[in-house]
Amino acid sequence: ATVINKSWNRRTVSLTNAGRVGIRKCKRKGNKTAERIGQSVAKKMRRLGVTCADLRFRYLMR
Repeated sequence: ATVINKSWNRRTVSLTNAGRVGIRKCKRKGNKTAERIGQSVAKKMRRLGVTCADLRFRYLMR
């Protein structure tokens, strides 16, 4: 997933992958995975002080 900070001229803030939430291979494409990654990334963004971000799931959409 790519996180883009909308308040800084759409600068990429961080990159993450599904492996970090403990989900393997083909299960990475499910809705539960997207939600867990989203929660994990939201927690990180809150710590960094980002208030408005755009999250893109490249591999999950395939």
